[in-house]
Amino acid sequence: MENERVSFEGSALIAQIARGEYPTEKIDTKYGEFTLQYPSGRDYQMIAQRKSTMFGGRSIESYDISYAAVVDRDMVLSVAISKYPPKYPEKWMGLDIVDFPDMEVKNALYKAFNTFCQRTSEQISGNSNKND
Repeated sequence: MENERVSFEGSALIAQIARGEYPTEKIDTKYGEFTLQYPSGRDYQMIAQRKSTMFGGRSIESYDISYAAVVDRDMVLSVAISKYPPKYPEKWMGLDIVDFPDMEVKNALYKAFNTFCQRTSEQISGNSNKND
């Protein structure tokens, strides 16, 4: 079997990321449209640092699993959301997603982000299933 080499320029998505233009996806909520951005390697480092700060440097096993899940969701969304809706409630303006009080919307955004990242990663690796 001959090794197939992927041309860097031939893959539009890889070339886009190489230029620093990360894919985005718009998610409509009852508050309007949030824009999620596919994370860079540095974004993942920032998420890890923020999570470490939230855990006070202690092992994740030291905390309740639900707290760890909430921290993970909030730290990921605090980096992944690149644009908030224009009609974001005025009383929440200036709040980070961590302080956003609507858990249903936060959970929906997190689920959408994970689906978006999985789909984008599959496109990058060439493993996307065209029958989905």
